[in-house]
Amino acid sequence: MDRSLTIHTIFRLFALLVMALLLSTSIGAASNQDNGQFILVLHSYNPTLTWTANISQGILAGLGPLPANTSISFEYLNWKNYPTEENLNLVEDLLRYRYKNLPVDLLITTDDAALIFGLKHRTEIFSDAPIIFTALNGFDEIRPDTYPKTTGVIEAINPEDTIDSIFRLFPDTKHILVLCEYTESGKGIAEIIRKASRNYQNRALFTYIGDITTGEVYEEVRNQTPGTAILIGSWSVDKTGAIVEIGQFAEKVAAISQVPVFNLYDFNTGRGTVGGSILSGYRQGYIAGQMASEILSGKEISQIPIVGTDATQLIFDYAVLERFKVPKERIPPGSILLHTPPAFIEQYYGFIMAALLVIIILAAALITLLSIILVRRRTEKLMMTLLDALPGYAFLKDRNGVYQYANQTLCDTIGVRADEIKGKTDYDLFPHEIATRYQEQDDTVIASGKPFFIPEETILEKSGTKIPLTVRKVPITDAKGSVTGVIGLAFDITEQKAAREELLESHEKYYNLFELGKEAIFLIDQSTGEIREANLFAVEMYGYLKSELIGMNITSLSAEPDTTRILSSEVRTGTFAIPLRYHQKKSGVRFPVEIIGRFFDWKGKIWIVAAIRDISERLRTEDAIRKATEKLNLFNYLTRTTMNNQLFILRGYLDFAADIVRDPDAEKYLERSRSAVRSIDRLVLFMKNYQDMGLKPAVWQNVEEVFIYAISHLSMGGITREIFVKGLFIYADPFLEKVFLHLVENSITHGERVTIIGIRTEQDGEDLLLIYEDNGIGVPSDYKEQILSLNLEGKAGIGLILVREILAITGISITETGEYGTGARFVMRVPKGNYRFESGIT
Repeated sequence: MDRSLTIHTIFRLFALLVMALLLSTSIGAASNQDNGQFILVLHSYNPTLTWTANISQGILAGLGPLPANTSISFEYLNWKNYPTEENLNLVEDLLRYRYKNLPVDLLITTDDAALIFGLKHRTEIFSDAPIIFTALNGFDEIRPDTYPKTTGVIEAINPEDTIDSIFRLFPDTKHILVLCEYTESGKGIAEIIRKASRNYQNRALFTYIGDITTGEVYEEVRNQTPGTAILIGSWSVDKTGAIVEIGQFAEKVAAISQVPVFNLYDFNTGRGTVGGSILSGYRQGYIAGQMASEILSGKEISQIPIVGTDATQLIFDYAVLERFKVPKERIPPGSILLHTPPAFIEQYYGFIMAALLVIIILAAALITLLSIILVRRRTEKLMMTLLDALPGYAFLKDRNGVYQYANQTLCDTIGVRADEIKGKTDYDLFPHEIATRYQEQDDTVIASGKPFFIPEETILEKSGTKIPLTVRKVPITDAKGSVTGVIGLAFDITEQKAAREELLESHEKYYNLFELGKEAIFLIDQSTGEIREANLFAVEMYGYLKSELIGMNITSLSAEPDTTRILSSEVRTGTFAIPLRYHQKKSGVRFPVEIIGRFFDWKGKIWIVAAIRDISERLRTEDAIRKATEKLNLFNYLTRTTMNNQLFILRGYLDFAADIVRDPDAEKYLERSRSAVRSIDRLVLFMKNYQDMGLKPAVWQNVEEVFIYAISHLSMGGITREIFVKGLFIYADPFLEKVFLHLVENSITHGERVTIIGIRTEQDGEDLLLIYEDNGIGVPSDYKEQILSLNLEGKAGIGLILVREILAITGISITETGEYGTGARFVMRVPKGNYRFESGIT
């Protein structure tokens, strides 16, 4: 760029760049491609389609970390919603404009429409770039193997295995209803299913529907009777052009259907369908990303063959199989089962606390970002736009308590226009008592010069309603360090507070019920199952007279007597717990219960004392907490994405400033600003990796299988693996795979001369030591504590911090005990009860 440009001209150029970022779906620093490599991903469909999102994630994972001078952007044809030449012509004009001065070094296309478009316009739009295609259905029609500099991944759904699974799981099936939209891609999928069904014509009638409305499809589904199975091929738009979200369509069909529903793609899995031979868009994108990485590393595209990999796997929903009472022996061997029952009922209070902690960390990060951007005067207008878009409240006051700025959310809440609030104080806006409290908080920040956190405050809405908030106030200082004002950020915690209070209320209620004997307690003769004694609450809960309960068989209270196995159990001593059963009252009303009991011997006879609790309310509470957690995760994602976008723009402004400013003192402050931005980058990355930890229940995991799968993501050329953990299962968070991935990745990155990695066990009292080690250079003694703490900067340090936190969820600790110069040695101490060995594991 010409350094003689005025600051005004630079600002106008940056304003145009901001508009381009807001109007396009591109990611990456395409404007910095003067000497680097540029990858363009061209999708056939729209970015909100789950299939498209999965492929994008796979491509990014397959590419791995990009070099500093390499960037990637995404474009979308939206062919599924607009399959017309007019749409293609408009997209062509748009792409010609965007890339006329930006050479494309590599073009990645997804699905058929994008490949056809890319081949047609490769020369005039895409700089005659090499093409890698993925998720290709129409190989025989397009014949990409006849074009130069073209390779990729052929999409291969496997309806035959899915049809075979239908007959295996439901052998009485006589009719299969196939749902495929009446679009180009839908017809192609239907034809593949027809070919696969030819071997099964003598077993069932296959019916295909597609050229109808979505509502008519739902009506057809409701009318299906036992002996029919439904197979969803593809349905995102009906004959009227009405668009349907694919996953929601599958979820609705499964919900209203009285017969089993099967599917072929991963975006329909886990939505109430049985499952099938599932095609993974992520896997196809991952393979394409790996091909792209090889080309960027210098490999000729002609040396990379077209891949016809079968990216499908048998995946079934255990809960749906249970719903249709499918015996476990019918499930095909090697299948992946979703929604298997947890080992015990999870405690959700910890999840609420974890979510609140994430909000606190996020609020601190946002306030830090706000302070930095306010110091940079040239980004003030953009920062105000960001703050107005935030779901929380943001404000800026001078040291006299006079408002200099308040975001739109705050103005709307208190009923003041944004142009009126500047120059006012808290006493002009709120009742005297509240204003005094706010002013005292500001005075504390100004006097101490330190941030001040208020875990719970209130704000008075214009209607008079008090809204609970969590607030953080930070001092603003000038170049001399003097406090010139206060900046604050607050978030509405109404939902979190309500959930917490509801949880505490539920806890107190069940505690009082226990103290007062508010459980149905029975004394049962183990040999006959007869009830010999029952408390008054049992009478109230089941609706029988006590005289009716005495002498009744305990199975008579169960709504599912075939699953009641307490009395027939071979156990004769000790305790037992049944987390969920359904019982029924005398009136016939079914309700869920939790059963805790103990076997004991009295005068040579085995007795059972059982406490039965009605858990109807608790199940409803758990569902509410789950929904609240999903909202918190969405908020975290949106806020983090906004921060990343604004940090990118701030870095750009700093780079422009560095090109213009020649004052040494100014350059020193610019470098400090860059350092602060990098720190926020690292914090955002840590937040991203940390957000989902602990949100899913811990499970028993085969250590050998998880370790092998983790290292399959890494390049292990020249490294020998020594694995001695056969039959070992440990109880850990589902992120255990990332533990092993970060440990091995740390060896490869920092071990310098690693040729051997290994994992083994040692017994230490009642604990088990799970040891990972390598033969690299090892870790210096003064560095051992830092690599597992928040004091270490850099990506690798964040990875090892995640290792510590993931293991700590189930009480597993980790330390580094290797000798520097001979290799790294990480010791994970697994407490008693959190590990077991199973024989016959191969």
